Amino acid sequence: MKIIVVAGDKGGTGKTFVALLIADWLRVNAKEPECWDFDQSNSAGFGLYWEGAKKGNLDERGALFRPFAGQNVGDLGDRVLLLDLGARNEAKAGAWFDAAGSFLEQKEAAVKWTVVVPVTADEASWWSAHAWVKRASGRASVLLIKNQGEEAYRDFGRWDRHPETLALKKKGLAEELDLRSAAPELTEYARAHKLRIGQIAAGAAGSLAEQMMAAAVAAPFYAELDGRKELLL
Repeated sequence: MKIIVVAGDKGGTGKTFVALLIADWLRVNAKEPECWDFDQSNSAGFGLYWEGAKKGNLDERGALFRPFAGQNVGDLGDRVLLLDLGARNEAKAGAWFDAAGSFLEQKEAAVKWTVVVPVTADEASWWSAHAWVKRASGRASVLLIKNQGEEAYRDFGRWDRHPETLALKKKGLAEELDLRSAAPELTEYARAHKLRIGQIAAGAAGSLAEQMMAAAVAAPFYAELDGRKELLL
């Protein structure tokens, strides 16, 4: 079983956007993900864009077990769980990650974890990324997504030179990849029609111009994911 957790306490870093791109990439690679939206701050999250996505609440009793309900936990097979843990919920998200890991380990379940943390060049997103790398160390692979986002947040020089970033790179604790920003008119179109960028890039909706703009975002990101399949499959 594979569990991919998209996390990070800073809002607006593109967690849902990244999660949806990863979901489409998994589908292209013949791995239909089981998607869970635990982002309580995002009423327009996963569920509006991914058919069959399940909504969870980390505040609810038993939230830990919902993704594994009705399954023989000792034999979870080749399922792929993709979870958006949301923002402004770091303590609960971290507690869920710790407890789920312990629970599955006790059940001797064969599970591979990957934690995906989008960051921007906005320094407010860095401490959470560094914290998740430390939390996952020795237990999960970590993929840091440098989301270019708005034009003002495209310079990652200070992030790259930050002592903790340099330390985690030196120790090989995480891998990085880049995500190009989407044109505002494209994201507005996608939101208005409840579409994913991956859908538009694949030609399932939108004009030719919109499809080309979506492909300019999705194709390079998919190519980077192709080079890191061992982290996601």
